[in-house]
Amino acid sequence: MTPIIWRVAGADDGPALSILGGATFLSSFAHDHPGAALVSHIRTAHGIPYYEAALADPEQTVLIGETPFGAPVGYAMITPPDLPIATDPACDRELKRLYLLSGWQGGGHGDTIMDLVAQECQTAFKRDPRSASKRDPLFR
Repeated sequence: MTPIIWRVAGADDGPALSILGGATFLSSFAHDHPGAALVSHIRTAHGIPYYEAALADPEQTVLIGETPFGAPVGYAMITPPDLPIATDPACDRELKRLYLLSGWQGGGHGDTIMDLVAQECQTAFKRDPRSASKRDPLFR
């Protein structure tokens, strides 16, 4: 299996994330969603402007996985919580999206990206001194 090289996405990764996000969403949900609604959702929720805004927001982190040739094959988005429960933005993070193209599923890639997500959350806590006493013991 071709390896995945993971990195923090930069401002110029919006187009690649848009294509990857649309492709992974389509491949995951085309079997049970009406086509027109699915395409409309992808245009909005996976459009270049959506990812450009996420990449410009210092409170969000996007990890992108690429082949050694630079082709995007997976990503994860870590954001402030946007949940229907009480949260503390100083110490809570939400894993909003986690997708891998099917050809790269298996082989431990899920474990790798989850480890990287946990590391990024721990790094975010260290950047925010308000969260020092509230950190989840998992990330200490």
